[in-house]
Amino acid sequence: MRLFDGSSLEAYILGRRDEIKALLMDGAYILDISLTRVLSAVRDAEKSGKIDSSASEELIQALSRIPFRRVGIKKHIKSALEISRMGMSAEKSLYLAVAKERGMELVTCDEEIGRAAKTLGIKCIII
Repeated sequence: MRLFDGSSLEAYILGRRDEIKALLMDGAYILDISLTRVLSAVRDAEKSGKIDSSASEELIQALSRIPFRRVGIKKHIKSALEISRMGMSAEKSLYLAVAKERGMELVTCDEEIGRAAKTLGIKCIII
């Protein structure tokens, strides 16, 4: 089971599909907050003129076709708070807490998350 953070989904949607596609086949899990990051990245790409509105809609449709399973965060809040005391943001702490408590491998493009995962004994793939 793999937990994909927002940075990995953003990379998938905005151009690094081949690197990430194979990883998605082994049981892809996400937190709902991941979708917020992807939506923001797509919107920012559209606002900056990198993509047009039809491309934005296509990217969001592509995301909706990936068979993700969503993981609730409510029961991981306490653990995330403890992890955040290491200097991590609340969002990053949630990914780490969920991965640790559920025994999931974390997929990220974020070096800081990767280092923290190693410290916490969480399997992590940094793309």
